[in-house]
Amino acid sequence: MRVAALALAACSSGRISWALLTTQPHHLTGIRPQCSGFWTHPNLHFNRRPLHQRHHRNRIWLSTSAFSTTPRTSDLDVSPFTAAKSSHYCHDQYASWEEELFCVLQTISSRDVNPCKEARLDIILQRLNSPAPQSYHVLQRAIHRAQEQSTNDDGQKSLGMIQTVAHFVVKKGYQLVVYEYRNDNSKDNQTLEWEIVPIDRDLDCSSTRQSILPPQSPHFPPQSTLQIANEILDLVTDASERQVPVPQDSIHAHIQSLQEQLSWTMGMDLRGRTSADAAFTLALSGAVHHNKIFQSLAAISQYELLRVGHRPTFQARYILQIVEKHAAAGTRGLEPLYQVAADCLKGKEEQVGSENDAILQSLESPPLLDLLSPRPLLWLWRFSARQRKVKNQPQDSDDNDNDNSRLPDSDIPPRPAVSLPAFQDPSRPLVVDLGCGFGTSLLGLASTFDEDNEEELLLLRDVHSGSTSSAINTRYNFWGADLSQLAIQFATGIVSRWGLQETLAYSWGTAEECLDAIIAENKQAQIALIMIQFPTPYRLQRQSSTNNGTVSFKGDGNSQLPEDFSSGFMVNDDLLGKVASIMSQSCARLLIQSNCEDVAVTIRNRAVTQHGMKVAAITHSVACLDHFGPNEDDAEQQQQQTLRNLEWISMGGERAEGHGWSAKPLLPPRARTETEVACQLQGTPIHRCLLDMEMTTQLPQ
Repeated sequence: MRVAALALAACSSGRISWALLTTQPHHLTGIRPQCSGFWTHPNLHFNRRPLHQRHHRNRIWLSTSAFSTTPRTSDLDVSPFTAAKSSHYCHDQYASWEEELFCVLQTISSRDVNPCKEARLDIILQRLNSPAPQSYHVLQRAIHRAQEQSTNDDGQKSLGMIQTVAHFVVKKGYQLVVYEYRNDNSKDNQTLEWEIVPIDRDLDCSSTRQSILPPQSPHFPPQSTLQIANEILDLVTDASERQVPVPQDSIHAHIQSLQEQLSWTMGMDLRGRTSADAAFTLALSGAVHHNKIFQSLAAISQYELLRVGHRPTFQARYILQIVEKHAAAGTRGLEPLYQVAADCLKGKEEQVGSENDAILQSLESPPLLDLLSPRPLLWLWRFSARQRKVKNQPQDSDDNDNDNSRLPDSDIPPRPAVSLPAFQDPSRPLVVDLGCGFGTSLLGLASTFDEDNEEELLLLRDVHSGSTSSAINTRYNFWGADLSQLAIQFATGIVSRWGLQETLAYSWGTAEECLDAIIAENKQAQIALIMIQFPTPYRLQRQSSTNNGTVSFKGDGNSQLPEDFSSGFMVNDDLLGKVASIMSQSCARLLIQSNCEDVAVTIRNRAVTQHGMKVAAITHSVACLDHFGPNEDDAEQQQQQTLRNLEWISMGGERAEGHGWSAKPLLPPRARTETEVACQLQGTPIHRCLLDMEMTTQLPQ
């Protein structure tokens, strides 16, 4: 008795179609007298693993097919496999490929693939990348998926995806070859056969047998998922530097390609730490506003730690980097990954070191590691430190004349006008962060703000000291603006994925445009707090004498920095004037923070002397800072100061000490910026102060 089974076929035009392939009945039942197949009968178990694991493995099984009955001779006498569909293989029974990843790939072994130790199966496994059983499963799964899509127009595309999968699972020096086989006795009886052969071996083609894979496509070799993520980030970075809108159509196409590749390869192109790298890269681009991709990448990292995390060669720092980068990507629901990571680190205590005890505790017990924790914020700071400083004009494209994809300056679309966001409740008081960077300070305030927490409310409670008690307990809206489109993309992506759109928004624009929008909509009275945190400093002004005996100040140093306070610096007199105008019609305060002592002192002095502000009283004021002086013997304390601060001190500059300079943070711990965290870990002093202004109008009662 012979039964018919559907098989994959290819027309001469290259489009895949279905055909009938007559097959022996034992090919479908799993009973193979000569043990020539890949899957076993569901009632036979060739392992000692727990029953629930054996059930998953034998229920799905891996293989597609029977061997081709066509005789074949080759260097290792390996016959090709017919791409026939097995009734025991069905990945659709899983809700997602991530579930299949843990139900199948985590438990499968070479013994399961080749229980009878057949020589030609061993040869195939030897030609696949480690772990070979998992590589074999993913390759066979791709062939089955191509069968499912062969009845529509995606057939040729499916062949390309099979080739992509093969690129990542087949060892170097070998290639996957897919043949189109035509039976002369039947015009419609076509099948696809595949094999893995050395690259330099001639393909066995004939009048009835033609190779359809390779040829390689013009874009071969294919990109890995991490490379696609890097391309997305490059598109956003380029647009940010040139001050043009992000090319959304191109980014959307890249995201679709990335999602499709993940579903085909099941992360076989992401080994070790690369899935965490891909997640962090995608988060930086801000192009993905849903959690699915990030959760998939976290699942791949979890699988990788289960696979190699306990090996002595997989260092503890690799494990820490994986969890930190997933946290820095803003991914939530990472508890399973953290549990596996903590388990892997238990045998590597000597590599972890005492300085990492805090992160180990955060992996094992609440509060868990997340974006707003110090170590993940450091990854943001490291990335930010490598970026070009964005200026308030289109970037010169002279260095990119050979890039035909760039638009001429005359065709560059204008930056969208900055307007006040449409919050769910626009009547709430507004906290504004000018030059917000990656927006972590507002993310912390908006996501962890607790009206019952006296410490976190202290700063904002003082803001409303002149208003009614009902206004004190009111919740807030939060708005950040920055000229770096890259930073705004990241922050906006986190807002979407965390569901904070009702109370938190970010805008791409200058600080002055943000203030202009507030004034234009007559919302000055609703402003509760304005924050200017760690603005890009201007060049340090050094005193020099001219030939005629006059004294001048000249800034030198980093050419990317503004020349001086009034030339390109964000917090100039125009901006301070607009801030003062808003503060005079509200009970708002101005928070200033900087790690550059001269910048903090200059901003405060200009605000007080030129714009009518006054220094607010601080409970914990900074004591005398003389012990940071260059002549002090305490080398450890001197090392905490930056070179810029030491030079400012040596020049006799005014110190940020005494009345109004806060010795303690003025915002909650989870509202710290990445720069603040880096300064605290490095021991660099942070200069903080609050400024008030006499109220000329009261908040609405």
